Amino acid sequence: MPMASMRPDVPCWLLMRDPETIETELMEISAIPDDAVKLERIIAWCACHPDEVPFGLHQLMRRRDKHAPQHPSADLDPTNKETTR
Repeated sequence: MPMASMRPDVPCWLLMRDPETIETELMEISAIPDDAVKLERIIAWCACHPDEVPFGLHQLMRRRDKHAPQHPSADLDPTNKETTR
């Protein structure tokens, strides 16, 4: 598949693979427990799919935002009995 940089007349999202395939690959990589192996896989994935990196970053950031605490200030509140040990 040609890279978008080689085809400036074609938007990069038309050259991407199926978004579900990309998301599945990224979820598999993110599930790797060893950080060194995970980093190697991320680098290899980015090198193999350079046109999909912006989409992949967007997907990962969206997933991270979904799992973020709703009220981060509650974690810092010393009167919050749920966070006090």
